[in-house]
Amino acid sequence: MNNILNKIAQMERNAEEIQLASHKVELSIADKANKSLDAFRDGLFQKTSDLQDNLIIQIKDYNKKVEAAYKKFREIEKGEYLTAYTKITDMAKELGVAPNQIPDLAKLERAYNFNRTVFDRVKPIKISQ
Repeated sequence: MNNILNKIAQMERNAEEIQLASHKVELSIADKANKSLDAFRDGLFQKTSDLQDNLIIQIKDYNKKVEAAYKKFREIEKGEYLTAYTKITDMAKELGVAPNQIPDLAKLERAYNFNRTVFDRVKPIKISQ
């Protein structure tokens, strides 16, 4: 009988050791999962940061191009267009012709109005950092 009780006690100790070993395995698996999740999250944050930086660079490049085009349009508007338009209307008045009867003047005005409409709609993108 004593032998049976010893065997039962030994089996209980073995069961406790097995249970402890299985807890260690479970903790190891959980630790590996946490490390994998941390690595994934860090990689995702880095990728998002890289994409954001790239987008900001592209927006700044776009803004430079829009501003340069807008500046050029303003130069044309103040210089060539107004000078040509003023000269043509002045000459027409001297000749006694109504400016709205001059076909090229209407084309020039339509082109100017089209460009003005485009540049009124195309604006730089504002970004905050």
